[in-house]
Amino acid sequence: MNEANKIWRNSSGMRHSKLTLAGYSKKLTQESLSLNLLTGHGPLRKHLHRLGLARGEPINCRLCGLEEETDTHILFKCEALDNRRFRIFEFYNPEGLQDSRSPCPETDSSHEGDRLLDIKGLVFG
Repeated sequence: MNEANKIWRNSSGMRHSKLTLAGYSKKLTQESLSLNLLTGHGPLRKHLHRLGLARGEPINCRLCGLEEETDTHILFKCEALDNRRFRIFEFYNPEGLQDSRSPCPETDSSHEGDRLLDIKGLVFG
């Protein structure tokens, strides 16, 4: 059993998770966080403030500090992620990424779901 699974098994709480999951999974954690980011319901500062879970904490992005930390900011605007965003999406500009019906430069056609965003690559590098 690896160290992460030992910590997970020995931690308090998460009774239901421990009954249904075999153990800690890095892949499952990354996929869960990616889904949270896509839906805007993850541990982002703006969302935590909205829920009243981060009172007194800063609301600006923990990576760049320039704007409120929201899903849109992390995915499309955060300057601290510019290099990763360019590596993943190459010549796609943020405006094009936000519009799922924007033309795909290679085919000059709509890419509604044809080209899924590699959110894990952006967030987990």
